Amino acid sequence: MKRSESLQALETTEFDVLVIGGGIFGACAAREASKRGLKVALIEKRDFASGSSSQHFKMLHGGIRYLQHGDLVRVRESIDARRFFFKTLPHLVDPLPIIIPTYNVGTPRWMLAAGVFVYDAVALDRNWGVQASEKHIPGGKVLSKADVFEAFPEIDQQGLTGGVLFYDGQMYNPCRIVVSYVRDADENGAVICNYLNATKILEENGLVQGAEVLDELSGKRFTIRSKSVLNAAGGWAHRLINESLGSAHSPNVNFSRDACFLVKRQISKRNAVAVLGQSKDPDALVSRGARHLFVVPWREYSLVGVWHVVKKEKPEDVYITRQEIETFIEEVNAGYKGLNIQFEDVTISNWGLTLFGENTEDSKDLSYGKRSVLINHAKEQGLKGLVTLIGVRATTSGVMAVQAVNEVEAALNISKSKAVFDSTPAWGGTAIDKSVILSQLDGNAVVADTLYRNYGAGAQDVLAIAGRRPELKKTIDGTHVLAAEIVHAIETELAVKLVDVVLRRTEIGNAGCPSEQAITQCADVMAQVLNWTEEEKLSNIKELKDAYPNIRL
Repeated sequence: MKRSESLQALETTEFDVLVIGGGIFGACAAREASKRGLKVALIEKRDFASGSSSQHFKMLHGGIRYLQHGDLVRVRESIDARRFFFKTLPHLVDPLPIIIPTYNVGTPRWMLAAGVFVYDAVALDRNWGVQASEKHIPGGKVLSKADVFEAFPEIDQQGLTGGVLFYDGQMYNPCRIVVSYVRDADENGAVICNYLNATKILEENGLVQGAEVLDELSGKRFTIRSKSVLNAAGGWAHRLINESLGSAHSPNVNFSRDACFLVKRQISKRNAVAVLGQSKDPDALVSRGARHLFVVPWREYSLVGVWHVVKKEKPEDVYITRQEIETFIEEVNAGYKGLNIQFEDVTISNWGLTLFGENTEDSKDLSYGKRSVLINHAKEQGLKGLVTLIGVRATTSGVMAVQAVNEVEAALNISKSKAVFDSTPAWGGTAIDKSVILSQLDGNAVVADTLYRNYGAGAQDVLAIAGRRPELKKTIDGTHVLAAEIVHAIETELAVKLVDVVLRRTEIGNAGCPSEQAITQCADVMAQVLNWTEEEKLSNIKELKDAYPNIRL
């Protein structure tokens, strides 16, 4: 992908569908549409995965939580949705064992165990088509008190009766997942561009014509012509419609700020633990009395969350304070007294806007969003050619992409084609012998594994760059990331800013702020490739540093 070529194509081509929004839902929709043979454009106002798609809890939910709502349809949808990732990008996902401790007060162990066993029965096909056995989601089981204590020695033993174990999925690098689906769309003919802001959806006589856009890098404005528009702009989606077409066409949606944080130690190297928080689920038919918080191993860290607060602000105006983080820490420490997390342990906090249920801003026991919003505006308001998709959970992006493209085809008055979904791997998702990667890195197993985890079969593209320029085989200070990955991001993945590379193309900075030396090394490589002036380099360094910490003190 080259941005200059994309811009030229966007100005001169009429597309079947213009996808607005380069998060996980837009990326999956562009992939699905392009693989079905549609002429696709995908644009993003900032960078790919720069919103909620990079800020969530990194879990792939298989739907076990929806049993307590009696929502078997959503349970089945979630099982299929989770499997989508394990089939298309197996190197970027893993099974995640989760332990729920039980006590002599609250929901008894037998009831939770019954739920796990019912779920496993409903999810018998959960590993269908997943090739690598190490990526299979195992069944759950009942744990003794000794089992739970062995997994979490600091847990409160008073009244502990044991627990249950179930499995979900986890993303290794959410940004790489989005970029991989974007690249797959590109390889299937989609025209892709970041930092291209859709300022207005165009319509004439009740028919969508495309969109006016602003190039955020050059300041140029132009029109993209398209027979349909798929609005997948997340927290901006309803605002774009309201500003372009008026409130009559805008969906009535609510969002919460979902927040979590990362601490620089592993509570457990393998198992996640569910901890009772202090809020309840008002929609649950069967409930333990309080929602669960989770402490989850992720790389060499522990991820802690999730907390929900209803927000009405624009996504760019949402933030989190130190006081809020300290309150979160108090709550999780109260639920698991052996944790003893301190504010100084936090390396980074993440938050994004998530579609939510009907709540007031002062609600404590919040109602979750139950379904993604998918609107064919021709059916709803008579506006032909506009489809809106606002996703409720990243896990469902593949499933919702299929449904959204079905609606696009209906808007285009063409016969519904066969869904692609998880029938083929995404970019990097094909099988590769890891020893091939290791042999080209002089036996450095840690670097080889990191490269494989982020790129899969696409690691060969990175190694080809390192082969041409051996100096790029060096790792960035304090990381296992090759300098060649920076060049790869610029040449093939539309990285134009330092923040793109550090936060969203590599794993250099998505667990916390890199060292000064690492930032300088990255900036020097980018400056050389992109011919930056010293002023441009320093500006990019400042922009990156301004992104840390993600806590407003």
